[in-house]
Amino acid sequence: MSTLSRIQNPFSSPSAPSFARFGFAGACLSALEVGGDFFELVPLSETVQLMVIADVMGKGLPASLFADSLRTLVRALAKPGVQPSELLSEINQLMFEDLSSADMFITLQIVRADLHQGLLHVSNAGHCPLLLCDGSGCSKAIAPDGLPLGIQLDATFRQECAVLPSFGAALLYTDGLTEARNRQGHLFGEPRLTNWLSQAIAENQTALHLKASLLEALHTFQAGAQATDDQTFLILADEKPRAAASLVCPENMWPIDWQAQDKLVPQIGR
Repeated sequence: MSTLSRIQNPFSSPSAPSFARFGFAGACLSALEVGGDFFELVPLSETVQLMVIADVMGKGLPASLFADSLRTLVRALAKPGVQPSELLSEINQLMFEDLSSADMFITLQIVRADLHQGLLHVSNAGHCPLLLCDGSGCSKAIAPDGLPLGIQLDATFRQECAVLPSFGAALLYTDGLTEARNRQGHLFGEPRLTNWLSQAIAENQTALHLKASLLEALHTFQAGAQATDDQTFLILADEKPRAAASLVCPENMWPIDWQAQDKLVPQIGR
């Protein structure tokens, strides 16, 4: 199996010392020589980063070509003020004809990470939910409504906003992780992935450590079973050393919803 693994941490440079506490790491494992999964980090400013993860229907060269086209569009259209929902709508309109003609579709998740305000603006096109976990291991799945790209030309995409918790992490991933099977045919599954994240983040690990830990967890679970789909993930972690005091999961730590542009509406206890 050919493996492509990339690590990016644009906030480790001296140009942004105030945000050195945040780390990014990701990996893309292709089931074939080339695949349709990818992740991307696009800096919008010194304090804002666009996190992108995508899964093109199918595998091999056709999926890889659509993935390359999508990556090019993301880089070209990602401007400082862009919102994820707007970007999804524009990309869907630009790629719709080619995708529908090939009878293919793409699931895609875009997260605008504002590290100065500690906010994640999330929009989804039929993709796996974003997993958000605080330093005590409390987790939440975020999956705004949205059809995959290439299904409906005038599709609209919801956008939600979540607080990035102190000492926490956000995990973007493709379904190749949750649908990975072991030799007995059992799925890795979202519950196992969520449990892994909760346990790993409680140990105050960096993004690079979390990446290595997840790759090891997948390898151990599959125990040599051949992967049938690409496996891709992207991690954002708050790497600030935590205080010795124990952490608790407050009931109001998830004020998550983006009802309209420039307006946050808290939704407590959802």
